[in-house]
Formats: sequence, structure tokens, C-alpha cells
Amino acid sequence: MIAKEINHPLFYINNRTPKDFFMKENEYYLQKDNSVTDLWEDSNTVIDRILANWDLFKEEIVSLFSARKVTAIKEPMIDGIALFLKFLFLCNHQLVNFHSFELNIDKLDRKPVNLQERLSFVMNHPQQYHSFIQLSELFSEQRKIYSKYLAMEKLKQKGVPNTNGSNT
Repeated sequence: MIAKEINHPLFYINNRTPKDFFMKENEYYLQKDNSVTDLWEDSNTVIDRILANWDLFKEEIVSLFSARKVTAIKEPMIDGIALFLKFLFLCNHQLVNFHSFELNIDKLDRKPVNLQERLSFVMNHPQQYHSFIQLSELFSEQRKIYSKYLAMEKLKQKGVPNTNGSNT
């Protein structure tokens, strides 16, 4: 069974379904696993794993584009999109949720500029080279945003006030 919150047509590919991409989220939304708090407590490890997986998919996608194997590009790109969504939502202490997706994206505090438009393009055209470049940039920008967030959290723990006027 697939939870409605993760049900999105993009993630039905080659006998895979959204629950294959978003297993933890699916279990949580179906109330089979309420232990998402371990994601927040160990988010750095989870994020490191997500980024390491992205680096592997990125290498594969580059080689597929170089070999002009356009039909083979879609699945690793969709894997990359799923990883980015997990990264994005985890950075905001949330689970991926496609129900009212645009509204959920707008409410995120830590996200790249023009995320809605850029992510929409990538998701609608996963086989295009420009989508790959855009996805790579989104990962890069989100890494910087998350690093800044972690640095600000460390300063807060030390009692140093935020002097740049930003909440993130």
C-alpha cells in the first residue's frame, strides 16, 4: 500500500513505486512506523548518506549523458530527485509530502531560491541535460543552506546572538 502523501506519478518507473523511493515516509504515513524522531536525532548521518548516494548517481548520470544513452538517464535522475526531496525536507525537519506539494514547498524555511519553478522543471523533464544541471545546482545550494543552518545552530548553543538578521 502506498500512502497518499508520497504518491506521485514520477516515481512509478520500471516496476518501482513511490514507496521504493520514500520507504520511511510511507511507513510513517501508513502508521506502521512512528519512529521518525530517529531521523531528526541522527539527521547528519542520514544527510551524509543521501549526499554520498547523490554523488554516485551524479557520476552515473554524467557517464550516461556522455554516452548519449538518453533512455537510460530517466531512472537515475528520478533517484536523484527523490534524494534531493528527502534532503530538502529533512533539512527542514519534515518528511516528503506530495499532498499540497506547492504549499508544503512554500512553507519550508531552508530552501534554494526559486525552488518551486526549478524543481517543477526538473520533475517534468528528468531526461533533459538542463534538468540534470539544475538538480546538481539545487543539491549544491541546499548543501550550503544546510551548512549555514548547522553553523548558526552551533552559535546558538554557545549563546552567540544572530547578527545577520536571518532566522536560518
